[in-house]
Amino acid sequence: MFWIFIPAIYFYIGPCMGLMQNLAPPRMRAMFTAWSLVVGNVFNLIIAPQGVGLLSDWFAGSRGADAGSLRLALLVLAPTGFWAAYHFAWPGERSSRIRNAHRFM
Repeated sequence: MFWIFIPAIYFYIGPCMGLMQNLAPPRMRAMFTAWSLVVGNVFNLIIAPQGVGLLSDWFAGSRGADAGSLRLALLVLAPTGFWAAYHFAWPGERSSRIRNAHRFM
């Protein structure tokens, strides 16, 4: 299943970078891409694992972290994907409305 899952979790990168290139002024496209990659990597590789670990330890209490506390920590953080998906779709929808409004002018 990993042969399907792992490539599928990266499908958003192409449309995201394309949308960012369309929204950014031409002279700022490289800076937009660089900051997007820096912020994404900081959140995905530094903050998220620390957050899961801290929540898992907090749920475990004095008995020590186990699979149950890790499960609860991941369940608490899972809805952040919906928040991220909304913020991924919102600029594209807004961009298309702006583009369509300019088309009729």
